[in-house]
Amino acid sequence: MSTWGEIITALRAVREARRLSARSVARAIGAAATSVSVWERGSHIPLVTSVIDWAHELGYELVLQRVACTSARCAYCRCDPAQCAADDTGGYCADVACGSCLHGCPADACNPGGQMETEKTGDDR
Repeated sequence: MSTWGEIITALRAVREARRLSARSVARAIGAAATSVSVWERGSHIPLVTSVIDWAHELGYELVLQRVACTSARCAYCRCDPAQCAADDTGGYCADVACGSCLHGCPADACNPGGQMETEKTGDDR
């Protein structure tokens, strides 16, 4: 799973490899002339729809995929990985996992520290 920054870095690399200016891509997607440059520098975070348009303009699409549940998860998840893995419908995790962790935990998207934990015991609870 990619982080937002990795997606933007990849889009920038494609744009530069094709020798397209940030300004021309911004205009092509209907954004302000300096938008793509600002997003690439990390000065502002683009809307999801802008990144979708940006990727499409470069011949790519963003895909949302269901990931497999793992035993490692963030501190906010309450799902049992075994039950999660056995539930093909996704209903179990939808009820007990945090929003970012449905069927797997991309820890960097789940909590600011990016720390995953496998189990809490004793005084850690």
